Amino acid sequence: MSEALQAHAGKCGAACPLRAALPETIVVDTMSVFHSRPRWLDFRSALAESLAEAEAAMDAAAAAAAAAAGPAPLWILKPSITNKGEGLRIVAAAAQVAEAVCEAPELGTWVLQRYVDAP
Repeated sequence: MSEALQAHAGKCGAACPLRAALPETIVVDTMSVFHSRPRWLDFRSALAESLAEAEAAMDAAAAAAAAAAGPAPLWILKPSITNKGEGLRIVAAAAQVAEAVCEAPELGTWVLQRYVDAP
């Protein structure tokens, strides 16, 4: 759903109301990395490649918060195949995301969203 909403917001342009309504969202997909790479690619390498975008976004958000002398932002991590809040985690660093994914590598796809304090 997040990918469809982001695509729609991209088509609408800068004035799209969805841009302000959606928290920053990154889809961490380890399975697509495995399917697009040779068989010799191990899980840790696939994980590092899959987390690159998430790590960059989390680092940028933390740097912006530090520059504004505010608290580091929190993120919500959720396996994309579950519902009802099952498997939900609050994380503050990419290492915590990697740890969660390593605990359940069979899930394959995760959604990472920036926590909105007062939505």
